[in-house]
Amino acid sequence: MQNKTRCPDSILAPILAHAAQAVGATLDGVSVKITQGHGAKMAGLAYRDTMAIKLTLPKCGPDSVDLAYRFWALCAHELGHIRDYQSLLRGENLEFSYYTNAHSQRAMRHDSRPQEVRAERYVAEARARIASGALQDAPILDLAIYFEGCR
Repeated sequence: MQNKTRCPDSILAPILAHAAQAVGATLDGVSVKITQGHGAKMAGLAYRDTMAIKLTLPKCGPDSVDLAYRFWALCAHELGHIRDYQSLLRGENLEFSYYTNAHSQRAMRHDSRPQEVRAERYVAEARARIASGALQDAPILDLAIYFEGCR
């Protein structure tokens, strides 16, 4: 993990491990770079060719707990893509589509792409497991405490 933020690795590493476990991905061979954002804005991107994710950690926000859960969901979403990429390496056949059909050059809406729908489903299933108590949320709350101290 390449941490370019003020948040200690002791908080970020468990968040990543928790999100990976929640969506069924593994962090083995995955390069992670985390940079510091401004305000409550956050972003993420998964790279298929290099098995890497790039995340932007928000600086602060009005609700620390909500911000921590949203950052965890972002990590889980991007790691959901990594799960798909890892499945492809194992020989599974998953649909990755950017166009409305094979003969069209019209791009699908981002949220309608099969890989995005799958990643959101992984996150929704993980959230349900947290809500039911089957998955603990201690790493997320540790991040919320960190955000609370940044105000």
